[in-house]
Amino acid sequence: MDVSVGQSSVVYVPYHNGELYDNPIKYGLDDMVNMRPLGVSILCWCRGCNLAVLDSKRCPRCGGDTSRIEYNFDIRPAFQYDRDRLRRTVDGQYGEGVFELLVPDDRLILFGIEFKDEVSYRVICDGYVLGDLDADDGIWRFTPTQRAASLMAGAVSKRLITVSSRGQSMAVRMHHIPGEWIKDCDPDIRKGDTVFIMNGSGAVKCFGRAMADSDKLIGTKFAVKGANALNEDIRVPDRGYTWKEAVGLNKGLIDAVVKRSIDFVRDVVKKHKGMTCTVSLSGGKDSLATLLVVMKAGIRPKIIYAETHMDCGSAPLVKGIAKRYGLEMVSCGIPEDVLYRNIERLGPPSVDYRWCCKIHQLSQFQILALMIGGQNLSFVGQRRYEGTKRMQNGSEWINQSSPSQICASPIQEWNALHVWMFLTAEDAPYNRLYEQGFDRIGCYWCPVETPTQLAEVQWDDPVAIRWKECIERYGKEKDMPQVWHDRMLWRNRKVQGNIPVIDPQVQREIEYKQRIVSYRPVISGASVSFGRGFDPSKLLPLLPIIARQGYMDGDCLISGDLRIYPDGHATSTGGSDKDLKRSAGDILELSLMATSCLECTLCTHQCKSSALVFKDGGILLDASKCNGCRECMKICPSIHILCN
Repeated sequence: MDVSVGQSSVVYVPYHNGELYDNPIKYGLDDMVNMRPLGVSILCWCRGCNLAVLDSKRCPRCGGDTSRIEYNFDIRPAFQYDRDRLRRTVDGQYGEGVFELLVPDDRLILFGIEFKDEVSYRVICDGYVLGDLDADDGIWRFTPTQRAASLMAGAVSKRLITVSSRGQSMAVRMHHIPGEWIKDCDPDIRKGDTVFIMNGSGAVKCFGRAMADSDKLIGTKFAVKGANALNEDIRVPDRGYTWKEAVGLNKGLIDAVVKRSIDFVRDVVKKHKGMTCTVSLSGGKDSLATLLVVMKAGIRPKIIYAETHMDCGSAPLVKGIAKRYGLEMVSCGIPEDVLYRNIERLGPPSVDYRWCCKIHQLSQFQILALMIGGQNLSFVGQRRYEGTKRMQNGSEWINQSSPSQICASPIQEWNALHVWMFLTAEDAPYNRLYEQGFDRIGCYWCPVETPTQLAEVQWDDPVAIRWKECIERYGKEKDMPQVWHDRMLWRNRKVQGNIPVIDPQVQREIEYKQRIVSYRPVISGASVSFGRGFDPSKLLPLLPIIARQGYMDGDCLISGDLRIYPDGHATSTGGSDKDLKRSAGDILELSLMATSCLECTLCTHQCKSSALVFKDGGILLDASKCNGCRECMKICPSIHILCN
């Protein structure tokens, strides 16, 4: 559902119960009251040339008018892998040879990427939306539009329902088919499938949506809904263009977009004159496009790279890019084993609990900023089409985690289609996993990837195999039910509501076992409960950080008016309630640093007096150097993640 405001091409995305929808007929016009602007519709099409045009009213080939294809989200080219999967899905669902009627071999296919828990693509070809390609529990399904269904009708041999000729004509007028009209149907029909309605003479004149499985259709009151007539006059255009041909013809339009980004880079560099310029290169397409734009602006940036040891081939790619363009590379990272130890401490990373990014990426970028020294201007590959949060960030901001770092995105207004046309035109060395059905490149088994994407890739890398084994071992240790493994429910701490056929009791059990644990001090009179037990002797050497001293009395730590016990509680022998509350908070946070270190080493780099060192999985303090500034506590991921 796209709504234009005046002459603007801003797209407004409807939200309903926190989810995105684009079907006003299905969800009702009331959903239009809750909308958020996401970006602009940038895909146009010249009907005369049958050419995809990048955000222009005029065709770059013939100069004729173009039609704008309103679409809410990112758009990318369908690679051969995607094309083959679409062919298998369409032919498997509707019969051999159907795909050839939809898309000739020489035709460009574009995928519109929708934000859902599973994979969902809007399929665009010859300037029209052909339908939606969705994955449901690992099974792909293609739902055609009227145009696509009209083209497919001549070869459809599956998903057929037979009714009388009168029933077929009545169906179009009534937009539904009662079960009693059905004479026969394909036994493979499942609820929600697109079905084609055939009369007794074999003529297919309309299509609709099955409201039950085949064995229940005849007894269903409204067996088929949304029945629409097919358009027999629709034809596939005689001429089309391949992806590379389309990129070549759009070269002038791509250059204009790049020039605006180059001007932005130069303005930002001038504004922050004297700062060291860097590009945060992740190995993904967006950061690569950013690097090329910055270089075209005449800047020779330093490449900064946080090595997670879990990325999908990004490390050698980033090093190769630095070498190819003759750029200095500054990198750091946490040893691979740390991730697995942190999984034992925190559980697997999930969409709603991405501690991995805080520890293994953001903290490392903070270290990189400190390694470079002084204030630095970091160009990043962030785009508004990636989601509402990134849309709201704007093109320039201060990194809240590292205030000395100014971040700027020269491709903030770019759609994925801009990125792919630019990279293709530049013959840039992008990660080839994009050609295997991935829309984003992160780490192996990243929870942001959908279950279908994760299941389809046959990982043979030792790192990926170890990761999978770690997840399976964690599930066994927690005695997780088999559905947790089968449906990759570790991806969300709170099981998503659209997971079918899962027992509510099993769901509650899973959510309890993988709940997010956080701690806060609870004060009752002169007693404090920290919610967790810890060894007070490990806390003792770090007390100077919070300007306290202490000594051990057996297994009890005495510090001022506080007695701290290993079972996770403390008592106060004096002082005000305000002092007790402040001291309790300090002790809890310090105990997390002392006994729940997540091994990011950020505090040792942040400490300006060099009072902290990392050794044997924890931190050691040289009290003679500590000035009590508490900067280490302010940036400690253990505190941020575990302390409520």
